[in-house]
Amino acid sequence: MSVEEAKCVAFVESSNVARKLKINEHVLFETDHVGLVNKLNNLPNDVTIIGAQIKECIAALNFFKFAKLIWTER
Repeated sequence: MSVEEAKCVAFVESSNVARKLKINEHVLFETDHVGLVNKLNNLPNDVTIIGAQIKECIAALNFFKFAKLIWTER
C-alpha cells in the first residue's frame, strides 16, 4: 500500500469515527499529505486504484453538512 493509499484509508476511518460520534455539522479534517488534499479538492476523472479510493473519501465527506480536508505541515 502506498503512503497516499494509507492516508486515504486513514481519512475514511476518521470520517467513520466522526459519523459514529454523530458529528455531522462542520468538520475540518487535516492531513500532512498534500497530494491527497489536492486530489480530494480537485477530483479529476481518475481510473486508478487511488482514484477509486479518492471517490470513497469524497463520499465520506458528503455525510457532513460542511466538511473540508486541509493540509497541515508536520
